[in-house]
Amino acid sequence: MRSIAAIAATGLLLASHAAGGLPAAETLRRDHVDASRLAKLPADASLAELVKALGDPWTRVLDAADAKAFLLEVSGAAHVGVGLPELLSIDIDARSGAPLIVTPLPGSPAARAGLAAGDRVTSIDGAETAALPFGEVMRKLRGPAGTEVRLSLHRGAAEREVTLRRTGLPPQGSGTDAQLIEGILRLRVRRFGETTPDAVAAVLGRYPRIPVVLDLRENPGGALDSALQVAGLFVGPVDVAAIQTSHGIRKLPGARSALGKRRVAVMVDEGTASAAELLATALSSVSRAKVIGAPTVGKCLVHTVAPLDEGGLLLFTVGRLRSLDGRSICDGGVRVDVPERRREAQLEASLRAVSG
Repeated sequence: MRSIAAIAATGLLLASHAAGGLPAAETLRRDHVDASRLAKLPADASLAELVKALGDPWTRVLDAADAKAFLLEVSGAAHVGVGLPELLSIDIDARSGAPLIVTPLPGSPAARAGLAAGDRVTSIDGAETAALPFGEVMRKLRGPAGTEVRLSLHRGAAEREVTLRRTGLPPQGSGTDAQLIEGILRLRVRRFGETTPDAVAAVLGRYPRIPVVLDLRENPGGALDSALQVAGLFVGPVDVAAIQTSHGIRKLPGARSALGKRRVAVMVDEGTASAAELLATALSSVSRAKVIGAPTVGKCLVHTVAPLDEGGLLLFTVGRLRSLDGRSICDGGVRVDVPERRREAQLEASLRAVSG
């Protein structure tokens, strides 16, 4: 398994806070995005007391078993499940607190059953999720291969029930593929993992100066550093976004050198979240790329982990992403230049936008 520092999640998991040897409680007091809420708590307050005081559903303690499952899922490693990795494919609705589908893993039981962005999970095996902490939701979704889990889902006013069989899921790889369409490179990026920047660089290197349609539809996000590296491949080491932390606002530059200048259009949809929203916003702001598609998730939170004794982890929120002009990505997601919900029309509009 890869190191904690390399793990990615839809909340843009940053490097682990293991460095420096600070106790987890002290790390939380220093680096949680809303650390000011803890200022009045006594110095000897326990980690559990601090987590409760924050009132942040994304900040919680994972025991060794939960931590192992979490790391397997968010790293894109092979694991057993239904295709709903924590924070990547299933998250917490900031408004209702309900478990919310972002984008199921391609080819997974959840994807085959038609689960889609915006579905709210209202019950699991008959237990209402409104009464469950998110950690318990994840435990109910996980289980041995071959076993089943029953979900009740709401999409708008419609309600349905599905039964998913847990199965072995393969490694996710770089999550990229490419094709040439009438002299235009369509580059699809499904996630931002450790190998994604190298895969994108290899494709761009094979097709220098060719206009690109960057397809970020159904991309739930991933590692912040990976997204910043991909941004750099298009615009270079210039500021592309910002992050609000407990220590103030910090600019985020592209993390690689640009592989030539080219016309770019970006496709987004209801399953585009977090790191993918960051990249779309960055290219729109810096390179004036046209953004085409449907409204995105609006997921701006940045998470990290700190190790605990006996293999556990503290998962917590360290920042909120902003565009260069100061707008929170949580506030409506990506600004779309050409609104279009029909998938084929999205591609046609994107090809026109870069055709010269």
